[in-house]
Amino acid sequence: MIIYLLIGVLFMFAIEVFYQWLEKRYKIKDTLKISDRVIGIFIWPIGLIFFVWGFITTYFKLKK
Repeated sequence: MIIYLLIGVLFMFAIEVFYQWLEKRYKIKDTLKISDRVIGIFIWPIGLIFFVWGFITTYFKLKK
């Protein structure tokens, strides 16, 4: 259980770093609330799927 939560914390840390990068580069103002972070720690596998899907779709929209 501890490793599961540790992976969740590391995943949410990576999401935070990515959000900061988006904010600086593309002026996107979409911040995470504390409740989003806590939920993300517990359901990180589902969050990972949504993150990858959102990243891919956003990346290709911005490339055009």
